[in-house]
Amino acid sequence: METANQYVRTQAIEAAKIRLKHASKIVELHAPKILFKKLVKQPNCPDILVRLEMPGVIRVFDPLTGDLLAESLQGKPDQLNPRFSPANYK
Repeated sequence: METANQYVRTQAIEAAKIRLKHASKIVELHAPKILFKKLVKQPNCPDILVRLEMPGVIRVFDPLTGDLLAESLQGKPDQLNPRFSPANYK
């Protein structure tokens, strides 16, 4: 049997989940999809276009062809998405 404190805590957690769900929809509607974009030029390397996109995914593109060269897992910018397939090998 739940105590009064446990019940109140459970209700507060459920209310927080609902608030967060509503807030994420507001962010999705009003925040730009691309949060950061930078053309990276390095000596002796091809240029790349790096974008940080909602919801926390980094995508790397070839700026000349637009081909997607790499894609991170959501919220894990240094980990390659296992579903990523290079454009030339689909």
